[in-house]
Amino acid sequence: MNKRPALNVMVADDSATSRTYVRKNLMVAEIVVKDFVEAANGQLALELLREQPIDVLFVDIHMPVMNGIELIRQLEIEGIKPRVKIVVISSDHTLKRQDELKDLGVTRYVKKPFTPEQFSKLIDEMFCGG
Repeated sequence: MNKRPALNVMVADDSATSRTYVRKNLMVAEIVVKDFVEAANGQLALELLREQPIDVLFVDIHMPVMNGIELIRQLEIEGIKPRVKIVVISSDHTLKRQDELKDLGVTRYVKKPFTPEQFSKLIDEMFCGG
């Protein structure tokens, strides 16, 4: 398997606990993170994504101000979506939600609670051809 690159990572989730949990899972999975950016809602995430290069966006669906679905739609409109890998992390496990995400072109969906092994597999699939 190819060596993993160091990544610029953003987590958009209104729960500070969830954002910390993502960071810890990345560390346990031995994923090298160059820059770790946090956003408490979709609007803040969008503003940050306009300004800084992000390789992977972990985004929750249910957030105030702008939810994850609205954020993904706006990233598409602004042409940002093609340059960032999006992983939805959510406790919303319904088939309807998964179908909605597929319609938006999002194929990476991790159910909360997640594990370091899931993150390791996702990063390898996205960046190492594995």
